Amino acid sequence: MATLTNDSVPLLIRTAQVVGITSAAWWSGACSWISLALIPTINKSPVDLRAKQWKYQYELGMATGPGLALASGVSFSYLMTQHGKHIGLLSERSFYLNALAAVAIPGIVPFTLLVIKPVNNKLMGYVESLEGKPSGEATLTEQDVESLIVKWNRLHAVRAVMTGVGAIAGLLAILW
Repeated sequence: MATLTNDSVPLLIRTAQVVGITSAAWWSGACSWISLALIPTINKSPVDLRAKQWKYQYELGMATGPGLALASGVSFSYLMTQHGKHIGLLSERSFYLNALAAVAIPGIVPFTLLVIKPVNNKLMGYVESLEGKPSGEATLTEQDVESLIVKWNRLHAVRAVMTGVGAIAGLLAILW
């Protein structure tokens, strides 16, 4: 608990700890809320409206999520580099916990690109077809859209867990 209450913690280290944990915890909470509250509520709407609402929340997430993941990842990576420079302040255990956070949180980016993006593309294509755009994927049935939103929601919950694990690891790095 020394680094939590230690007044001699350098300002840059304390700032990295606060930014890393806060941005990861905020994004984990936002992802959790989307998966546990927003998508189930959206799923009560007619399928065409549901797809448009999904697109709206997706665009909001794209505006905030990558920046928060980057801020958190950079913060925890910086803390890893400080391990050997501040003997007694950053323990061996904190190095590994910060490493876990530095990997888990920005890990949502490749997870999104490799696993979630195909689902995003299908749903986005469907919405574009509703909006009359020629690139739209109008061949999806209502059941296809429903199952894609359910699948997307499960995959999105994985991102909540990944960033939550990172936030907890970062907090434990301070406490231990």
